[in-house]
Amino acid sequence: MRVLLIQPGFVEIYGSFRHLYKRGFLNPPLSLCYMAAALERAGHHAGLIDAEAETLSLDALALRAQAFAPDLIGYTATSVDYAQALAAARRLKQALPEVPAIIGGVHANLYGAEILAEEPLFDYAARGDGEPLIAALADALAAPADPSAPWPSRLASIAGLIFRDAAGNVTVIPPAPATRHLDDYAHPARHLLNDALYVRAVPRRGRVVTATSMTSRGCPYGCIYCATDALPAGRLTRFRSAANVLDELEEIVKGRGITHVAFNDDCLTLKKERMFELCDGIHARGLRFTWEGLSRGDLVSPELLRTMRRAGLVRLSFGIESGDPAILATLNKGETLAEIEAGLRWAKEAGIVTRGSVIIGLPHETRASVRRTFRFINGLKSLDQVNINILQPYPGTKVARMTERGEGGVRLIPTPARNPVDAGGQLRRFGSASVAVNDLTPKRLVKLQKIGFFRFYLRPRALWNNLKVAGWRVCFQDGVALLRSLVGA
Repeated sequence: MRVLLIQPGFVEIYGSFRHLYKRGFLNPPLSLCYMAAALERAGHHAGLIDAEAETLSLDALALRAQAFAPDLIGYTATSVDYAQALAAARRLKQALPEVPAIIGGVHANLYGAEILAEEPLFDYAARGDGEPLIAALADALAAPADPSAPWPSRLASIAGLIFRDAAGNVTVIPPAPATRHLDDYAHPARHLLNDALYVRAVPRRGRVVTATSMTSRGCPYGCIYCATDALPAGRLTRFRSAANVLDELEEIVKGRGITHVAFNDDCLTLKKERMFELCDGIHARGLRFTWEGLSRGDLVSPELLRTMRRAGLVRLSFGIESGDPAILATLNKGETLAEIEAGLRWAKEAGIVTRGSVIIGLPHETRASVRRTFRFINGLKSLDQVNINILQPYPGTKVARMTERGEGGVRLIPTPARNPVDAGGQLRRFGSASVAVNDLTPKRLVKLQKIGFFRFYLRPRALWNNLKVAGWRVCFQDGVALLRSLVGA
């Protein structure tokens, strides 16, 4: 089988903040690279198009797809960029009307059956780990027809597959229990990527080509703004062995010549002893590269951070979310402001650039609590960079259910034809708001987001810190991108 995997273009979901996203947060489509590797291991021919990184129009995407001549097309989508996946699928269906299509990703995990019931563009949807599913589907489609075996029976054994039969009936096969043996999966098929497209500003190094990796999947926490509990694996957290991760890092650093890696784990330091082992292995294998990742204030220590810094860690991001203790408690993070502040301080003392993220517009939020959040982040001498997000109640999250009930004063702003399958198209974290909460209107939330960015980054200390970290050229370019985002250009 020739299977074409597509990351549709999606930068428009960031609105005016697309300038910042493209400069600092564009990641290779790691999940599709895993799918491609599974297909290749099973003997199929995989292709991959990242329409976002390549800035392809829908017509250009269709031409590329036709040139590949696929037997199956796969799309990935979150709830927010599902509309973009639909647009891509619609255009490719015009160009390749006989080629079946499958959709995976978070949105299909939440609403796969509903998608197939409503949208004829997709023939299949996937839930659970995609690697075994996509390989099994390709095997089934490639197998010679067996008159004694009805077509649906060839698919019924594929765990996690959702399909539509000739009569239009949707069949849902439950996903298999999530495997804990992530080492069994092939490393991502990075040879299908154009590495040069993925560039980000790295502290003290300027803008460099960046690879992404994940050493674990899942998160054990139950934060109300995350859909973890609604996904097949739930809060199960699965870890790759340090040796397996190090093998992949060798492929990236020595094999592909990439010198910066962004780890996309929900929390890179969940198992401290494993992180110590990984850092020891980086030294033992002579791997020279810089890296960054995500963590929590209560899951780091001064010793661990110093060890990570010596192994090449240059930036660590922390989810702050709110500077109001009462608001923070409602998020079910299981973390305090004191723990967050300590983690940031220890990271800074270890020589690591720190980044934090906050959310405004949370349940029970008021103008006063937003001011407390801004005072908190502006008072953190150890915080170098910050992302200020407006709450978006993503499908499958507890906060979405709270919004439906009006809990904590938060309410969704009505929009035409809103339904769970396509509601994500109205959700934006930057430059617009889909909620109001207590005395905060959508317009006020957008204004406060801009004020928060200005107040943080225009402080002399923040300007000096980022100039030292980024250098004058990158600092100026990123500053222009931020300004364009804030003024809506």
